[in-house]
Amino acid sequence: MRDPRETKRGRVGESGFALLLAILSLMLLTFLGLTLAATTSTELQIATNYRWSLQAFYNAEAGIEAGKRVLQNINWRAALPAARGTWTPPTTQPVPTTNQPVPPFSGGTRNFEMGACDQRGFGAGYGVVLNDGVTLYENLSVVPRMGGAHALNGSFTLWVRREVVPDTAVPGQYMDSTDDELLVLTSEGMAPYTNAATLAFSQANVARRMIEVVVRRQDRPGDCTGRGGQLSGGPEGNNLMLAGGCDGSTPDNMLQNLLTSRGGFLTGTGTAR
Repeated sequence: MRDPRETKRGRVGESGFALLLAILSLMLLTFLGLTLAATTSTELQIATNYRWSLQAFYNAEAGIEAGKRVLQNINWRAALPAARGTWTPPTTQPVPTTNQPVPPFSGGTRNFEMGACDQRGFGAGYGVVLNDGVTLYENLSVVPRMGGAHALNGSFTLWVRREVVPDTAVPGQYMDSTDDELLVLTSEGMAPYTNAATLAFSQANVARRMIEVVVRRQDRPGDCTGRGGQLSGGPEGNNLMLAGGCDGSTPDNMLQNLLTSRGGFLTGTGTAR
């Protein structure tokens, strides 16, 4: 038989084991809880960043559409800076501002943004902030001239500039296009803040998306062979639906010829289908 004194000594040696086990279990659960909280917080931040990035893209798209509407009713020559002479792209940054275009309007605080790293365009950057004589399209949260338009969850800014083209007379040099019917429209969408320059927190957490399009203006009636106005009279698109001065004898008017050959109604000789 076991000596009762040995049993007692064994139990004394095992005292406190349950407390130690409980502490270890609590530490393990705490670690799991903290890991879960950190993972949840990271996923929430990722989702938030994606949301604001997408919102900034939508704001940039809204700016492009607003710019198209504005450009239908203003003098492009007055909105664009005068064309500069030829230049050789500098090889260092920041790009000197000695050859920057002269803004046609005053008041824009973001003219020639990103010009310091625009070597090919010699400091033009995005161009000048669009100004229609009434509104300066800089950090706008509501699209002007849109009756009942809701405020954007963020803002947009629009720039216009001349297209930079190679100087055909001097290889290696560039120049501003002198075509007053052609311009580059750039839109910056920003979310969720309307002006990221106000707070340091805003500067660290703002989402920006950029969209740039080349827009050509064509007065109606126009030539079907070129890039004509849209049906609504817009400054871009392809004029296939007789919005310009095309007729059925024009071989390039493919849509009308197709409808005419199938008994279309554009020429008045067929039956509407």
